[in-house]
Amino acid sequence: MAVDTDSKTNEQGSKTAQTPKQNGTSGTSADQTPETKPWSAYMTQIYLTKQPPSIGNFDAQALEDAAREATKNNPQAFTFVHGGAGAGRTVRANRDALDRWQIIPQMLRDATVRNLETTIFGVRRRSPIFVGPVGVQGILHGEAELATARAAARVGVPFVMSTPSSRSPEEVAEACADGDRWFQMYWPRSEEITISLLSRIKTSGFSVLVLTLDSPVLGFRPHDLATAYMPFSHGLGTQVGLSDPVFMARFGMAPRHERPPFPYDEAACQAALDAGDPVQTERTRLGFAWLGETNPGTFRGWE
Repeated sequence: MAVDTDSKTNEQGSKTAQTPKQNGTSGTSADQTPETKPWSAYMTQIYLTKQPPSIGNFDAQALEDAAREATKNNPQAFTFVHGGAGAGRTVRANRDALDRWQIIPQMLRDATVRNLETTIFGVRRRSPIFVGPVGVQGILHGEAELATARAAARVGVPFVMSTPSSRSPEEVAEACADGDRWFQMYWPRSEEITISLLSRIKTSGFSVLVLTLDSPVLGFRPHDLATAYMPFSHGLGTQVGLSDPVFMARFGMAPRHERPPFPYDEAACQAALDAGDPVQTERTRLGFAWLGETNPGTFRGWE
């Protein structure tokens, strides 16, 4: 469920979203004229220069295979992101449902200038494409969510930050610069922490709140359970909490904008914890405390 976090009501009573300048769209957006620009001759440039695409391939399966190869020394990180809950039937059903949608070419129409823009929450956006929320990106890349946020801003698509991120909202906002950013919130147990988090993301320029409804408890994920793989237990994916002043005040500590070491060495972290290392012990204690806030077992209804 997503809601606009920064809007106003006009004289007629309708809501018009307000956003900062973001890749050619800015300000009050309900009346904006679509940005219609001819597409670049992208394919022609590839054929002329003999240089492959910057991402290496356009085939989705090939990209997935490349990701699997890149994480071959850390396969648990791949399955953490790629895997689903239970038997994975919902993941497969979602993919099958999306595959049934088709783009149907419309012939005998002037398509010299194409326009992919659409309006969402009253804001004219360059395309209906978003970078969806993926947590704990620090197990996959040294710059974690910052790298993804920068890439999204560069191509002009909104970046949706997840609550279990490896960086703070303030750092992600800085990486996004003028790029559009949304925040996916795991609803905390405590009202005071919820208010603190909402205040931070609004101050940091996140324009939309995406409320996750299936996170009162952790999902039953066989891939992770098979190896007891849980980065949160070593303090990864808890940086939104560790940087929150209200949460950290409970422990008599100041907020931290720390960056977990990369690559994540699960065995080394666990060995340090077992040996009583004070730094790792504290990270684990705070990690589980934040998990208790964001996956609290508290089920809420509309009332």
